Parts: sequence; structure tokens; C-alpha cells
Amino acid sequence: MILDETGQRVAELNGDPMARIVFLLTDSLHHQAVLAGDDLVTAKRIGGSILLAIHAFTDADNQDALSLLAALRNEALRAVGE
Repeated sequence: MILDETGQRVAELNGDPMARIVFLLTDSLHHQAVLAGDDLVTAKRIGGSILLAIHAFTDADNQDALSLLAALRNEALRAVGE
């Protein structure tokens, strides 16, 4: 019963683009914190940047979120093309 409910919740999260973005940003925060190691200044800057990104997405309405995603996509494609 619990596994069925967990699977259902995971499916709901996977179906929500905003939830996936927040998950990815949180995962990035975790990995960046590991890379920062004992350097607290770097860890604080990384954490602040990731939290601002999460806030930008979760506080945005649908149109703003789509604009943010489009800008991120365009920037990523530009960077890959260089």
C-alpha cells in the first residue's frame, strides 16, 4: 500500500515541470555543497544562488516560468554552440 502511494506521488512529481525544476535545483545545491567542501564562503554563495533560482521559479506565474525556462534553454544552447 505504501509503495503504491509512493509511486503515485513520484509520478505526480514527474508530471509537474515546476516540481522537476525545483528537484534539479535542489540536487544541484547538494552537489555544489559537496564540491565546496569546508569553504563556507563558497558554499554560502552557491546556496544563495540556487535558492534564488528556486524562488524565481516557484514565485513566478505560468508565463514568467515559461519565460525563465526559455531563457535558460537559449543560454544553454548558446553555451553548447560556443
